[in-house]
Amino acid sequence: MAGRTLPSAMRAVTVGANRALSISQLPLPPLSPTHSVLVKVSHSALNRADLLQRKGLYPEPKWAAEATQGVMGLECVGEIVHIADDSAALPWKVGDRVMGLLEGGGYAEFAACAPGNLMPIPRGLSELQAACLPEVWITAYQLLRKVANLQRGEHVLLHAGASSVSLAAANVALRCLGAGGVTAVTRTRSKFAAIERTDAQPALRDEFFADDHGDAAKFHVVLDPVGGAEFMPTLKRKTAPDGRIVVYAAMGGAKLPDFDLTPLFRNRISILSSTLRARSLDYKRSLITDFSEEVLTPLFEGKTSPDEETIAALTNLESVFSLEDVESAHEHMANNGGAGKIVLRM
Repeated sequence: MAGRTLPSAMRAVTVGANRALSISQLPLPPLSPTHSVLVKVSHSALNRADLLQRKGLYPEPKWAAEATQGVMGLECVGEIVHIADDSAALPWKVGDRVMGLLEGGGYAEFAACAPGNLMPIPRGLSELQAACLPEVWITAYQLLRKVANLQRGEHVLLHAGASSVSLAAANVALRCLGAGGVTAVTRTRSKFAAIERTDAQPALRDEFFADDHGDAAKFHVVLDPVGGAEFMPTLKRKTAPDGRIVVYAAMGGAKLPDFDLTPLFRNRISILSSTLRARSLDYKRSLITDFSEEVLTPLFEGKTSPDEETIAALTNLESVFSLEDVESAHEHMANNGGAGKIVLRM
């Protein structure tokens, strides 16, 4: 074993019977053969899945329940303070600054992590900035590369284009995967600035979807977290022959009554979907390896480190809340208050 003297308990956010959030004292999460690295968390971040979990609609995988202790939080940033099995946790050591994916447990002062789910904090980034990356950037990379198989020169349409996943997807597509262009549609013009920082083209959703000409049949890949009967017919019209529509959430509803499949057959359009949280640790380890090689290394480990303006565009930090203000953070996300990543500071 390797580690430091640790407290016997930690602060963590728990969900009460009435779905209210509160700060509780919990024992430190137990380490196991799969989750053998303990991280002292400095920052976590919010994701839409947290709002669903709070409602009882998106629980952690059963195989990870011991590590998560029912605490929300799909990512963390901090310092490794204990390792249960040095050989299984290679190449990590106590004292390493890391960021990583979690099945849950990030809204706490300590998190039990699978070694393969961790990444070093990129050079030039603070822990606060790094907290904007793991979940949304890896999700965006998975959707674009692994699910949609985005090819160089292809055009991408992002629905809910100012969300943190969409902003990450714009960066990944344009800066790393060679997309020919990215259009991000949003409901309000106030969110255009966040989209433009990624070099994507912003568009007002209602105007863009009402136009059946011009951009019609232009987009090879569509990333859609909304779904629903209101938008799916329009997305079909905006998709090029042999295009791929990736539906990764259903904020607009999961049912599609009277959905016409004819345009899909005519234009050979595929509708795809994917999740990340419940995937196996082996899958995530492989995904993170590819993500690090294709995205993190070119962006942050090149001969010239990104300047502050570029880092701001990459991280898309929208707001920071203390752990004690987690209820306000959830309200802010539920109200679609801003554009970008909402971070929790321990």
